[in-house]
Amino acid sequence: MRNIPVFFRFSTPLPLTVRFPELAILFAVVLFSLPISPVCATSYCISKAESAKIRATELGIYASQGYVVARLLQQEKLNHQKILILVDKEYEGAVRFQSLIQMLLDCGIPQANLVFDPVLAPSPLSGPDGQRTNPSMPMRMRMTAEDFDRAVQRHSDCTVVITLFGIPLKDGREISFLRKAYDPAAPQLIMMGAITDHDLIRDGLQNGNIFAVVIPREDANYEVTELPLTQEEIFRLRYRLITKANAAELQ
Repeated sequence: MRNIPVFFRFSTPLPLTVRFPELAILFAVVLFSLPISPVCATSYCISKAESAKIRATELGIYASQGYVVARLLQQEKLNHQKILILVDKEYEGAVRFQSLIQMLLDCGIPQANLVFDPVLAPSPLSGPDGQRTNPSMPMRMRMTAEDFDRAVQRHSDCTVVITLFGIPLKDGREISFLRKAYDPAAPQLIMMGAITDHDLIRDGLQNGNIFAVVIPREDANYEVTELPLTQEEIFRLRYRLITKANAAELQ
């Protein structure tokens, strides 16, 4: 699968692509897989240069999450702690992942403090060229709460856990960050990616060990042609940061 930005303006109803970014990926794959004719002059076609600009813009917006999370870690004196990042690089592709990680590094998070875990074993070598085939479903649809907790337990020396794909869709409420009451000595979870159960996450912020979540804005701008000058402004085009302090705003 190509590295396609999750958030893009499609003709599907906006709430679907906000609540289920996997749908946006599917439509983006179809869109960017279409051949582009050099003589195409209709409003339904885009040039290679325009396509490249769209990709760069979307990567910039996605990476802005790293800036806001890094700033939060600095404010809470957690930026020099060991940080576990749960990734789904096979499904989502390395470009978006690397853009966000590079932003964390650019904002002063030490590379030596970052630990990565794919949660599940890589897909088998089954392609005719000996390469791994990309999984057909995103991580949160494939994993269970047990898989999630096991990945965290493998890195018990990490103070902060960042998930780039939310929590398991099937039994997410069973992860330890939600099942157990708040413990200041426990690892704290920062969530990015698909957040579908706002009531559950709000309870985890107020009473459990969820530290912060990044969610799509209801008034998100999906017609961005030029990025603003500051990372805060770029972030606010699409996202909101919810912490324990403003958890009641998560409706």
